[in-house]
Amino acid sequence: MIGQYILTGLVLVISAYTDIRYRKIYRSVIVIHLIAALVLHLVMQDCEAWAALMGLVPGLGFLLLAVITHESVGLGDGFLMLSCGFSLGTWKWLAVLFTSFVCVGLWALYLICFRGGKRKTAIPYVPFLLMGAVIQGIIQVIQGIM
Repeated sequence: MIGQYILTGLVLVISAYTDIRYRKIYRSVIVIHLIAALVLHLVMQDCEAWAALMGLVPGLGFLLLAVITHESVGLGDGFLMLSCGFSLGTWKWLAVLFTSFVCVGLWALYLICFRGGKRKTAIPYVPFLLMGAVIQGIIQVIQGIM
C-alpha cells in the first residue's frame, strides 16, 4: 500500500502546483496515475478489486457536481478524485476527502473572517487534497497501519 501512497502523493503534488499556478489539472497526469495504480494493484495485490472500484464513487459524485454546478467544482477535480480513489481504495480515500474538506472549510472561514472573502471566492481545491493526504499518511504511520 505504501507504493499507492507515494504514487498518489506525487500526483497530488504535481496537480496542486498546476492548480495553484495555472488553475488547471492535466488529464495526462491523471491517466498516467490510473495506469500506474492499476499496475501496482495487480503486481502488489494490495487492495481488493471491489475496494479500488468503490474508491471511484466520490470522484463520480464530484464529476456529477461539476456538471450540475456548471463547473463551480472543476471537472479536473472530479477526474483527479477518480484516480486517487482508485489508487487508495474506498476507506483511505474517504478519510483523505474528509480531512481535506475540514482543511478547506477552515481556510474559507479564515478568508471570510480576515481577508474579505466572499461566497464566490475561488479556492483551488487540490492543495487541500494534498494536505488531507499528508495528514492521513502521518496518521497511518503513527498508528502503524502501513
